[in-house]
Amino acid sequence: MSRPKGVIAALVALLVVAGAVAIYRRLPTGPPARISTAADSPTPPKRSGPTPLPDFFESPGLVSRRTGPLRLYVTVKSEVTIRKTDAKGATNSAGNDILARVPILVVFENDSYQKLDAGRDLALTGADLFTVEILREGTSRQEVFSYREPISDLTGWEPAERKTFTVSWPTIGVAPGDYVISVKPAFGKQEKLEIHTILK
Repeated sequence: MSRPKGVIAALVALLVVAGAVAIYRRLPTGPPARISTAADSPTPPKRSGPTPLPDFFESPGLVSRRTGPLRLYVTVKSEVTIRKTDAKGATNSAGNDILARVPILVVFENDSYQKLDAGRDLALTGADLFTVEILREGTSRQEVFSYREPISDLTGWEPAERKTFTVSWPTIGVAPGDYVISVKPAFGKQEKLEIHTILK
């Protein structure tokens, strides 16, 4: 004898409710678990020390030195062709193919990973940030060019910020040969950083 459909449906519903009650009783009764998010995870400590570079290093066309809280980089081509030649090796007598200027890049990088104030943290002396002097190598070491970079509206450096300055060295009237470029910052120990280049 078959049971009415209504009785079967009621039994199924009763079983579902009983199962739900059993599962609910197994759940923990404490406060709900907290879901961890990226914002909740501990942040890595901020770097307070300098970059893991030696105080001084050099490679072809680049020199660098740590100067107080800043790192100074100076870069220029190791060899610069200032006079173009024709197929026979002769230079243009009219002077139209003479390279007018050699770019020298001077970069200051905040190596402290803290915000720096130029007046407070660098103790700048005078109205310049740095000076450049170029001498021809030889017995007399004759100066051929000098330059001063004014502080102007410089206020400071953000953490790891770099400030780049391009010094244009005019080569008109400069003879080919070996030259030494000295960059002297106006803060810290004010040590000159030298790099060599050859004009040909």
